[in-house]
Amino acid sequence: MNGFNKPGLPSPTRYKYIINTEEGGKDKYFGGDFTYNDLLLSYGPDAKDWTDISQVAKNFYTQFSQSLSKDLNPLYEMIASSGGIQDIETNYVRWRIFGDPDREMISYGNPNPGGATCLGAQGFPFKIRVDYDWLKVGDHVAPVRNKQAGVMIISEGVPAGGATEYEVVLVEENSTFPVELLKATDPWVKLGALTSSLDSGQAGSISFGMNFSYVEFEVPMTTMQWEYSVDEESLIMYPVIMVERCDEKNRPIPGGRSLTNLLEMEAKAQIQKEVELYMIYGRSSNHLVDEVSGTAITTGPGLMEFMEQAQEVPYSPTTNGIDRLVSKVKAFWYDKIPVSQRKLMLYTGEPGLELFHNWIVEKYGATAVISTEDLILGSSQPFEPGRNGKSFGILQFTKYFVPVFGEITVAHWPLLDNTRVNNVRMPGTVYPISAYEFWAFDIGFGEPNVKMLTRSNKDRSYYIPGTMSPFGKVGLDNPYFKAPSDPNHDGYKWRHRKAFGLVIMEPDRFVRFIPTVQG
Repeated sequence: MNGFNKPGLPSPTRYKYIINTEEGGKDKYFGGDFTYNDLLLSYGPDAKDWTDISQVAKNFYTQFSQSLSKDLNPLYEMIASSGGIQDIETNYVRWRIFGDPDREMISYGNPNPGGATCLGAQGFPFKIRVDYDWLKVGDHVAPVRNKQAGVMIISEGVPAGGATEYEVVLVEENSTFPVELLKATDPWVKLGALTSSLDSGQAGSISFGMNFSYVEFEVPMTTMQWEYSVDEESLIMYPVIMVERCDEKNRPIPGGRSLTNLLEMEAKAQIQKEVELYMIYGRSSNHLVDEVSGTAITTGPGLMEFMEQAQEVPYSPTTNGIDRLVSKVKAFWYDKIPVSQRKLMLYTGEPGLELFHNWIVEKYGATAVISTEDLILGSSQPFEPGRNGKSFGILQFTKYFVPVFGEITVAHWPLLDNTRVNNVRMPGTVYPISAYEFWAFDIGFGEPNVKMLTRSNKDRSYYIPGTMSPFGKVGLDNPYFKAPSDPNHDGYKWRHRKAFGLVIMEPDRFVRFIPTVQG
């Protein structure tokens, strides 16, 4: 064959294995005036007058085109670092939040004859009516509003109108008892039990505080299962590699070997993200049915569902509005947490970080101590024998030591910046409204309020081999898979199952500060 397209020769398009042709012509010849275009022609159809910088573009994309708001790790790390991960063996979990009821002695009004204004004058007895039925002769009681107007009980209690009535005399000799202190619903307090110093006479009462109350919660676990299939060609293109942990001198660490490939790494990353998203936005249910097995599906509540019972506090997204936020926390702490032990951790978006920092600078200036820190220490190879090695994470949080108030740690939670999840923007800004929210999972009462539940006896990750496996072809030479489970599949399947849950131990301690929006 001397060439294509001569008379009587077949067209090259009839042959499937010919995918392209380039014909000769006078345009391929040029004279002595050699130009840049002539140079390109001499190189043929593969010539190019541009430089491929795709690799540089890939690096640029990686750094600037991926959203930071996809990162959910701060929540997971917060739960892990606070000791809030617990493994259970059942599909349901229950817990009780116990209370210590504050029992008060309450007045049931004035039982004395109408018009009496000089109660207790000259040592004359008068009556009080309260809801305590165990007081005894000699008990010294007084109204909380004026504890100096104390009286001593001189009679046994008599039931009267749903309460108990006692005769009393004033402890102060030359005085009278103000009638307004016998107002119904006013609290009284027992100050002691009076008796004679000369003999073992009257003995007052003792009450035992065995009373308690509780609220009981129950939530189900969420079980998820993922699967992907790899055919033989994909396995060739994305080979399985053996990964080993090594020390600083590249020596393998015993027990640090694992088998992985690109597909499995991508799958596990997606699973982790979906689990964390469900821990935030999941809803509890038990009415769904598995279409394959026909059994019930249970799902546990996420943070947003618990938040319906939590406290939501509106605030103005200004530095003055932060004053309201801090005042609210002070109200929670009052009479509950000693000043020296007051610590608060807030999660917020990028503008929330800036807003809080500006408030600190404006209100406290140089008197506030600011430090940055990471949430948890990781393990590392020790440099000296007999010591434990620790590794520091990146600086994730800013901690403020505020005079009188206490310690406040502010963490950036990129999820609150996510415009795909929270698409309503703050007027006049590029930020979603959620980026101005402040979340306090535990308003400083010490124990971790958020717990993540796992059920390891239900977790599994395994391969279903066809004619291929992660270790190569299935057969006698394969160290693990000698025979295929599905001989008609030229590849293998990977399946992963995970049971998990999230609980807010005491929802009342979970506070969400929401910005008010003025259009």
